[in-house]
Amino acid sequence: QLEIDSFTAINMAIQYCHNNDLVLNEKKTKQLVLGRNREVVTRIPELDEVSSTKYLGVTIDEDLSWTQHINLLCKKLSTGLYVLRRVRSISEPQLPRLHTMHSLSHTYAME
Repeated sequence: QLEIDSFTAINMAIQYCHNNDLVLNEKKTKQLVLGRNREVVTRIPELDEVSSTKYLGVTIDEDLSWTQHINLLCKKLSTGLYVLRRVRSISEPQLPRLHTMHSLSHTYAME
């Protein structure tokens, strides 16, 4: 029953795209199998299977843990902090430095 439901959902998505003149990009479409019993789920052979993906800025993995997302976020913040420290040591006038720090911090907050 689960296999039938999943293929029905996929066909509905394909039909929706077709009805609304949208193109489903098969190269960008991936399958991410979630849950404990991943062996039970039938894979779709046309789609690449991934263990994690980024959706709306959040990294989702097959175990639904936050570890990978937090690690990526820490890496980005570490890089941003390094840039802010370099800007602080390079720039002398107070106003341009504040403007640069403000714009850099908002760039990281928007992702």
